[in-house]
Amino acid sequence: MSAPREILDLIARFEQQLDAYKSGPYNETQLRREFLDPFFKALGWDIDNEQGYAEAYKDVIHEDAIRMGSATKAPDYCFRIGGARKFFLEAKKPSVDIKQDISPAHQLRSYGWSAKLPLSILGDFEELAVYDYPVVLEHLRPFKQRLQSRATKQTWYELQQPQLNFAKFMAEPKIIFPDIAITPRFALDKVGYYGTNTTYFVAKNDLYLLGLLNSKLANFYFLKTCAGLEGKTETYLRFFGQYLEGFPVRTINFADKSDKAAHDRMVKLVEQMLELHPKLAGARTPQEKTALERQIAATDSQIDALVYELYGLTAEEIKIVEGTK
Repeated sequence: MSAPREILDLIARFEQQLDAYKSGPYNETQLRREFLDPFFKALGWDIDNEQGYAEAYKDVIHEDAIRMGSATKAPDYCFRIGGARKFFLEAKKPSVDIKQDISPAHQLRSYGWSAKLPLSILGDFEELAVYDYPVVLEHLRPFKQRLQSRATKQTWYELQQPQLNFAKFMAEPKIIFPDIAITPRFALDKVGYYGTNTTYFVAKNDLYLLGLLNSKLANFYFLKTCAGLEGKTETYLRFFGQYLEGFPVRTINFADKSDKAAHDRMVKLVEQMLELHPKLAGARTPQEKTALERQIAATDSQIDALVYELYGLTAEEIKIVEGTK
C-alpha cells in the first residue's frame, strides 16, 4: 500500500526546505500546523474535530492535561479512540536533534508512563521515534519499593536524574577510553557518541592531554596505580576515575616560549597519529601497511621522547619506564 498523496507532498516540501526548517527561527508551532497536523489528518485522524464530537469523544486532544505528582503537564497531542487515550505525540522543532538530545525523550517517557499508555511518539516530522513501555514497566515493577527508596528524586521507574547532567558533554568532542584494557587506549571522539558503563570520557577536546595519556610514561603510571584483573599472560587494568584523577598532568605555561613550543609539537605529533591510523586501517597492500606501521612507531617514539622531556626524566628513569632496567 502506497502512502497517501498528501503525505508524499508533505515529505517533498519538507525535504526541499530542510535547511530552513532546521534553522532556529522555525518553531514547534509552525511544524505542528504545517506538517504534523496535515500528516495525521491524511492518516485519517480528525485533528481539528471536523465531526463536531463532544470533548469527551474527540479523536485528538491538543495539549492534553495529565497529572505527574503534584504537577500538571500537557503533551502536544493525545490520540484517542472512543474517548480512550491510545498514545501521546510530543513535537519538537527540526533544529532539535532528537537522536542526541535525550531531554525530549525523557519528557515524553514521563508523560507516557504517568498515563499508563502502551506507547508514545516523539517527532520533528523528519523522524518519528516510537517508545514502547509495557515490557520494561513489568520488568521493573517487582523492584518498585527499592527504586522509590533511592537517594535521588525521580519517578520510581526513571533513570537517576543526575545522569542528565552529562548529556551536554556527550555530543561534544571528548576523550573516550574503555573500562578495561591492558594498555592506555585513549581516543578522541569528534562524532558525539553516547557511551555505556563500559566506556568513560574526559570532557575535553585536548590533543596535548591525549598525547600524554597514551604515552609510555602514562602506561607505566597506570600499571603501578590501577587495579588489575589477572589474565593468563597479561594484566587487564581498570581505568576508573579514581585512578585517572591522580594522573600528574604536566601543565603548560603558555607565557614560556619553550613550554608553548613543546605543547604545539605534541599537538602536531598527535594530529599525525590521528591521520596515520585511519590510513593504516585502509591499507590495501602489505607494503603500504608496513610503511604506515613504521610511521606510527616513529611518531609514537617522538611522543614518548617529548613526554620524557616535559616531565624531566633522566636517562636512568627512562630505562625504568621502558622496562630496560
